[in-house]
Amino acid sequence: MISTVSLGMKALGNLKAMAQTATPPANDNRPVDQLKHAYQSPKLMQALRFDAPTDLSISKEEQQAYRANNDEMAKKYPGLALVLKDPDAFMAEMSKRFDEQKQVNPQDPYAFDFSEYGMPFLKGLGGKLESKIEALKAEQEQLHNTFFLSPAAFGRAEKIADRGVGIEFLQALKNECAGLTEQGQVSYKRIQAIGHFAAYALGHFDHEKLNLPTRAFLEIDRHIEGHEDVSIQEQFRRYRDNQFTVFQAKAGSKGYARVEERYVKGFSNPDKLEMINLPSMDELENDIFMRMMNHPIYIAGVTGQPIPADGFVRPGGDFFLHDVRHNSGIFVERMDYIERNQMSPEQVAKMDKRSEVWYREFTEAVDKIKDPGLKGAVELVAFNFHHDRGHLMMPSNYLKDGAGPVPRALYAALKVSGQGAAYGVDKGLPNLSRGHEWLQDFFLSRLDQEIEILGKAPVPNPHL
Repeated sequence: MISTVSLGMKALGNLKAMAQTATPPANDNRPVDQLKHAYQSPKLMQALRFDAPTDLSISKEEQQAYRANNDEMAKKYPGLALVLKDPDAFMAEMSKRFDEQKQVNPQDPYAFDFSEYGMPFLKGLGGKLESKIEALKAEQEQLHNTFFLSPAAFGRAEKIADRGVGIEFLQALKNECAGLTEQGQVSYKRIQAIGHFAAYALGHFDHEKLNLPTRAFLEIDRHIEGHEDVSIQEQFRRYRDNQFTVFQAKAGSKGYARVEERYVKGFSNPDKLEMINLPSMDELENDIFMRMMNHPIYIAGVTGQPIPADGFVRPGGDFFLHDVRHNSGIFVERMDYIERNQMSPEQVAKMDKRSEVWYREFTEAVDKIKDPGLKGAVELVAFNFHHDRGHLMMPSNYLKDGAGPVPRALYAALKVSGQGAAYGVDKGLPNLSRGHEWLQDFFLSRLDQEIEILGKAPVPNPHL
């Protein structure tokens, strides 16, 4: 079995010639019994003839899938309902405001009004900040009362002073939230900075409370994602001086490093609103991230408590950075797919809506898997492949055989940390291969639909 099928590099005549081999054609519902014979599906061969112009109108099925996904997501996540009830309309409105703001002040186009999302966010954040302030005051009191010869008293004066700065930092954030709420208006640009600084301030003192093995394991994650370990004094100074940056340090991961610069440019493109970023305090599950893959709208969690995920336990700043790093991969992979396939805006819109259908079909198919080990493996591999690594939910992304080392590394991290039981993959690595094979079968049976929208064979993804 070959490891991949090159769609873009082979002449169309060669692809059609593959159908003339002695091997029986693959079933339309399972065209990947062997990847080297993927093009023997009659549906695929018909799609590759392009006898008629590609129909890029949005079908009734696609419209219904989009509305159904919107309704489900908005109902499940009311804190994000403003966006989720119609992501296309929300993005269009924000783009309109961006363009209007650019006409008013070309040097500051991201200062457009974001109040309908920002006001509820600031109100909720104010309460979270107040809770953390009270917690730090209690810790200060406890430190003051610690017997000076006990181990807990080591570095007591410094810890009390640091918490004093933390309280001052959190109070400044709380005051800003209250002031903006009273005004009733806040810009998109300011929400980005507040979300970033609040995440780091809320989580700063949680790191030292983690046990030693958890802290040691977290250092691996911090290297991968480019976490800058700075004092609470320095973080507060950056906030006061309005020195907001998307990333504070270079990523150790080659994958994250590859997309870093392009994401930052897209984040602050002065000519066009390429994306919307939403700091959020909602408790989110995997489904919302999978569904939003085909929308340039990205979510980063702001939390006041450490959260376990992917085998690591991340305090607030680490968790926020973790989400932004994943967002960077998804954003760039989406742009790369559009560019390497030279897609028109109409093709992009059509593919996005077809992805809504695929998402619904995917979730329904996963729900029907009766084997808990297989189901857990499918969910783990799919989320790792799409959200964690940023690859779009496109059939052509499954032409490469094998799950690869990344989900295995994730499985190992989950196993070591004890977080893997929720995925039902305790039978070990073989389940991951079965999960990837299931995903190949599901997505490659829809490869003809992708080809029809592109009007040609997809150009291979060089980063798989």
